Amino acid sequence: MEFLALTAARADELAAELVSLEERVHAELGARYAEEAWARSNFLLPRPGKWELSCIARDAGCLCGFWIASRPVPEVAHVHRVAVHPAARSRGLGRGLFDCFRARAAALAITRFTLMVAADNADAQRFYQRLGFAPLTGAALAEFAQDHGLPLAGDGLQGHGAVQQAWARDGWS
Repeated sequence: MEFLALTAARADELAAELVSLEERVHAELGARYAEEAWARSNFLLPRPGKWELSCIARDAGCLCGFWIASRPVPEVAHVHRVAVHPAARSRGLGRGLFDCFRARAAALAITRFTLMVAADNADAQRFYQRLGFAPLTGAALAEFAQDHGLPLAGDGLQGHGAVQQAWARDGWS
């Protein structure tokens, strides 16, 4: 298993594999993963810090996972997409992708990580909790909602067609 930076050139070269994995995970999980599967253009869309932060996992020459993030402000990395091929799960691949991403974030002096996860995706929530993320509540959730232009929906956000929870991790411990 190897974990590599996802550069713009590599994303262009692997676009068909990225889309194929995205479609497979979306077909399996539906709205618990995302309202819509990303297309080639989503993977190639430039965002601040995207090519410095995003990672892929390859095994025997095949793409088996990705972690796509950007840097909306200098000290924060926001995770947009994480996917692991079903056949590669429970082998530490998600943790390896996170470690690759975290090392790249550390090199950029990023100290806060944010993401959104479907309120009904308990497996993903357990995974993010093991990585040190926690759901945002109260004023922190309201600030996140305002920053992302999403309306509050109870203890979550109404975004991307379903109720989402905003999660964050601060620091390197």
